[in-house]
Amino acid sequence: MYFRNNKARVYLYLKDRSVSSVDGILGLQSDRESGKVNLTGEIKLFLSNSFSRGEKLKFHWKQPRKLTQNLEVEVNYPFLFSTPFGLDAKLEIYKHDTTYLDLKQLIGVQYVFSGNNYLEAFVQYHNST
Repeated sequence: MYFRNNKARVYLYLKDRSVSSVDGILGLQSDRESGKVNLTGEIKLFLSNSFSRGEKLKFHWKQPRKLTQNLEVEVNYPFLFSTPFGLDAKLEIYKHDTTYLDLKQLIGVQYVFSGNNYLEAFVQYHNST
């Protein structure tokens, strides 16, 4: 802390570090009709600044019951090749039985001004069947 002219300034010296989290549960469920065993569960993975580049990676998979799945993947990588440009990509897939499939895709290019301030141009695709 620094005092000057009746004002106090606080200086914090922070160290860079990677932040990660993993959460999940897997189970087996037997099908009474076919006698087969089905995999059910949920897995979440979040990686932030693992390579000291400010990048973020999110992965979320969920299968609550047979033939129903949800997958979400997000990648954000700022400062490509030490430039203020970065990439942003997202993929979401939701499948319900064999009758419904929802697909969302996004890819974008970012220009980072400072901190969390950026401008992004992206293309998004959404299809449901």
